[in-house]
Amino acid sequence: MSGIKEVLRKMFGVHAEILSDILYIAMKEDEISFEQIKRYAGKDAEDILVEAFEMRLLIPVGERKTFSWEDSFLRMKEDEKYRIPNIVKYILQEAEKSGKMEIRKAVERFFKEMGEKEWKKIADLVEIISKSKYITGADIKMICEKIGIGERTSSIILELKGAGIISPCLRNVSRIEVSPIYEINPFLSYEADRYK
Repeated sequence: MSGIKEVLRKMFGVHAEILSDILYIAMKEDEISFEQIKRYAGKDAEDILVEAFEMRLLIPVGERKTFSWEDSFLRMKEDEKYRIPNIVKYILQEAEKSGKMEIRKAVERFFKEMGEKEWKKIADLVEIISKSKYITGADIKMICEKIGIGERTSSIILELKGAGIISPCLRNVSRIEVSPIYEINPFLSYEADRYK
């Protein structure tokens, strides 16, 4: 767990140690409740939870109208539960071993374990898109075509959503926008220049 703390210290400073404990529990138990977070974080529970949610490290579990992260909201009630997106779990597992943000390694391992034949090309795609905050479906298609997996764009977008790499974006959709817009998990863009 010290590797996770080391990675989070660079991002979250004083809250890193408590947040790493919270994320470790959520990884092992598949979810964590606000009550558990309060036990670890005390008076800082709400601040830590907001930080974790903004970085898409923890997503509320429960009723939403859509699958969009931005359609989630933090109630901060005792019974509210949160989950870690799949790709974040893999990144934290790599950090646990090495003490570093090894995003590419985590992405490759995730898609390889999911049985994806083109796991290296998917990692290339994620490396490219992680440099942005938002991306359109048309841009994902263009990148997929460029790296040789364009015919599978629709299924790849589904895989990226399932991994917790992208999420449909509702707020930034203009009426004239033809292609869907996706939010890219901001945890992936942390120190994007260290991606390799």
